[in-house]
Amino acid sequence: HLNILRDAAERGEGPIAILEDDLEIPSDFAERAPAILEALQQKDWSVFYGGYEGAAFDGGAFVDVPPTTGLKTTHFICVNKSTITKIVEYFEVMRRRPGGDPKGGPMHVDGAYSWFRKDHPELAVYAANPPIGDQRSSRSDIADLRWHDRTPVVRNLASIARRLRRALK
Repeated sequence: HLNILRDAAERGEGPIAILEDDLEIPSDFAERAPAILEALQQKDWSVFYGGYEGAAFDGGAFVDVPPTTGLKTTHFICVNKSTITKIVEYFEVMRRRPGGDPKGGPMHVDGAYSWFRKDHPELAVYAANPPIGDQRSSRSDIADLRWHDRTPVVRNLASIARRLRRALK
């Protein structure tokens, strides 16, 4: 995420959408997305979460995200041009702090976004409700692998099982 945000800041681009490689678009995306996009265009927004976990919201299809609400698996996030540089600067400072620093040290991007929003409560943050993007079940590329993803032959079976589960959804 940091490299994408840094590149967008250097080019003066924005808004941008970051869609992770394990993003799964739900079957009702085409029905719901236009209303959400229209609501987003009517707002002065900083960050928009299209796909996330870790929170349930009351209200309509487009909701405010309080600065203290932590969200996980941010596999579909949009950042407005005016906010990109702020996030890059914040993440760079976090990376230089020692782990466990009370101001926030190096951590996974989901936690970093949550810290950023907590420290910038003035920013307008919104989310699709429910999300318009889900995280596809896949082998992790950031966490320690489970035994079934480390073991030859079994890891192939696990991959097949994940694809079958997605097909049956």
